Formats: sequence, C-alpha cells, structure tokens
Amino acid sequence: MDVFLFASAYANEAQPLVIFEALLAGCTVCTTDVGYIAESIAGRGFLAPSVDGFALSVVENLKQKQTAPTQAFDKSLSLSHFKHMIDL
Repeated sequence: MDVFLFASAYANEAQPLVIFEALLAGCTVCTTDVGYIAESIAGRGFLAPSVDGFALSVVENLKQKQTAPTQAFDKSLSLSHFKHMIDL
C-alpha cells in the first residue's frame, strides 16, 4: 500500500497540488483537516483533526484499511473528479 502523508497546521491551506498528484497515483492520502483539504480529497483519504495526534490517527486508520475489503483504484474516476481543480 502506498501512503502519502500531508500534515499541515496552516489554517488557510488551499488546494495543495501534491494531494491531487498522490490521489492520481493511487496513494492512500492521510492529511490534516485544515483549510480546503477535506473538500479537496472528497472522502478519498483519511483526515486527522489536527497535527497533534496525527501519527496515531494515521496508524489507526491504516489498520482499519488493512482489514477492510480492497477496492480497485479507478484512475479515470479520480481524474474526472479533480480535472476542474487542476490544469492538466
């Protein structure tokens, strides 16, 4: 499993392109719930409430993901979802 971690404490975080790139690459995205990030990942990753406890939150979420049924990653679906947000 490929995982991308993005722990930001910046309250005005906009749309970090690295998150879109990680999603398009098929990575599981684990990030903090600041700024516009929750809307950017649209339920396609894990959100920790803050930088405090980020590592513990990531570990717990990844443990749950390992026990959940595996879903195939549909790159075309993700691309269509994010194409209005990034200039390809």
